[in-house]
Amino acid sequence: MPTYEAKDLALASLQFAEYQPDKILHVVGPEQAGYFQVVFKVLSLVNPATVGKEFHLPYGWVRLKTGKMSSRTGDVVLGEWLLDEVKSRLTKEFKMDDKTAEVVALGAVKYSFLRFATKTDMVFDIDESISLEGNSSPYLQYTYSRCSSVLKKADEIKKHLKGSKFDKLNEQEVLLLRTFYRFSEVVVEAANTYSPNLLANYLFDLCQKYNLFYNQYSILQADTEESQEFRLFLTSITAEIVKTGLDLFGIKTLERM
Repeated sequence: MPTYEAKDLALASLQFAEYQPDKILHVVGPEQAGYFQVVFKVLSLVNPATVGKEFHLPYGWVRLKTGKMSSRTGDVVLGEWLLDEVKSRLTKEFKMDDKTAEVVALGAVKYSFLRFATKTDMVFDIDESISLEGNSSPYLQYTYSRCSSVLKKADEIKKHLKGSKFDKLNEQEVLLLRTFYRFSEVVVEAANTYSPNLLANYLFDLCQKYNLFYNQYSILQADTEESQEFRLFLTSITAEIVKTGLDLFGIKTLERM
């Protein structure tokens, strides 16, 4: 009977022959680190062209509030059940229609995994995953919807946005500007280090800052036309960054929630 190593060596040969990948990532628990070192070493001797193209991405355990999932005890959560359960909770608690709940549920589950560092063990909590106040996909999606609502109400003003410069900016406006420029840097670092949690943390931080700004300062009823235009400009950039960031996660945004 072939060993696990022999099977993975055969699989690797098949993958490189059929797909010619630049890199193959094995998302497996950290306890398999030694195993993959052996497999990659043997593979490099058998097929030197694969050197540097096989990579083990250690991923922490996913646990339930009741403890570790186990197929032996039957304490296992299936992906299909989880999505249905989250969708059901959203429909009941937030009165979402079926289409909206479907989008938000998928985003909530995806983001719950992506916001943790890959090596970190996590405890999945449905209540946290659908929260509109914590570090969750629904919170980010809601912030995007809020921005869209503001921009829609100011549609005519939005057409003439200039991104004007002002001598006096309030503290929250400065914080938003200082956060905007970091977006591309965070995306590159997250991609290079296989750390989607870096992007998740950035988006959460940005949304917190925008919502604080939104609650403290009037946008559509700003004191001056220039201030109104500038705050709409900040709103449009926030929306664009949140949408782009969630797109990278494969999570859709909604104009209304």
